[in-house]
Amino acid sequence: MSAEYSEDKLVQVTTANYFENDLKWHSIYAYNRESFGIDGTLGRKNKREVVLTRYLKEALEKFNPGPPQEIYDDAIQQFTTYNISDQLIATNQKKYQFIRDGIQGKAYQNSAGETIQPKLKVIDFQNPEENHFLIVRELCIEGQKPQRPDILGFVNGIPLLFIELKATHRNIRVAYEDNYSRYLENIPQLFHHNAIVILSNGIEGKFGSLTSRYSHYQEWKRLEEQEKGKVD
Repeated sequence: MSAEYSEDKLVQVTTANYFENDLKWHSIYAYNRESFGIDGTLGRKNKREVVLTRYLKEALEKFNPGPPQEIYDDAIQQFTTYNISDQLIATNQKKYQFIRDGIQGKAYQNSAGETIQPKLKVIDFQNPEENHFLIVRELCIEGQKPQRPDILGFVNGIPLLFIELKATHRNIRVAYEDNYSRYLENIPQLFHHNAIVILSNGIEGKFGSLTSRYSHYQEWKRLEEQEKGKVD
């Protein structure tokens, strides 16, 4: 079977179609098709960027109207920069606090002369439909070595979801030990904002978090107690 029509491709396309058609996410296939710059495919300046700041800026302006432009720019700077001496988990925890609690913006004066110290919300948890949801297949990311994850899920430009897919006949432990581990080593910046890691072969599916050992990955069977379990 050719690589173009391999089971990996079929599982990947099926997964992306589910997000797009059933969950109503936007969907983009990026490999060899992405253009760069503010008006490019995803608004990335280069392949090292993992936060899609074009969508993040739109969300900041939408959820936090009023501040001058430099306040949004500073919030994005806080959200995307990191200390290279920090461990990955420490960076992830810091970014999680921004996502959960908002970003403390610089003080500014409004038109009435009042001093405002804004806390800028990056995700609208109360009104999920107000957020921007995007699935990107095979996004090229440069780090210690270039990598191309199967599927990434962005909410308001934030890479919260990582999905690694294998062929239906393969054990999904391979996705953890070979692929996921390699991405952690080579493109750690992808996981600064990560919330969920999903591993699947289209039949089995397990999810975990950044610090989860494979033995702690579990099947996400249902959203409500009364629902019948459905791993696929």
